[in-house]
Amino acid sequence: MNITKDCLVVIDYILMDEDGNVIESTYEKEPYSYVHGHNEIIKGVERALEGHEPGDEIEIELEPGDAFGEYDPGLVEMVDRAFFPEDAELEPGTEYIMQDREGRLIPFTIKKIEGNEVYCDFNHPLAGKKVKFKITVREVRQLNPEP
Repeated sequence: MNITKDCLVVIDYILMDEDGNVIESTYEKEPYSYVHGHNEIIKGVERALEGHEPGDEIEIELEPGDAFGEYDPGLVEMVDRAFFPEDAELEPGTEYIMQDREGRLIPFTIKKIEGNEVYCDFNHPLAGKKVKFKITVREVRQLNPEP
């Protein structure tokens, strides 16, 4: 069965930076599952997988707009040091996760610290960067198979 809209797709993948350094891999963990055509996966990956079938292996390189988005300087915000726990060791380059009022977890990176002003970058760490994927299609099936 080929990958089309509304199929449950199971893949293994290796995500790499543009130099080929491995950032993440599912091959030694659980495969990744998603419903095709419902924006549950990076749009460039979803487009590349369209029409493929179990056993197919593909390699793709994605521009930022098709991967984790363009870098948006407007997503760097100043947060008062008092917002953080007193014992928090804040250092530029460190990634943290905060919880918003609705209980959602929001990752961010400390860009710089000036006195009590902590500049937090809410862009995805790979925003603005080209990435590469090696993907193996493991399974494709209809979500609601007909009897």
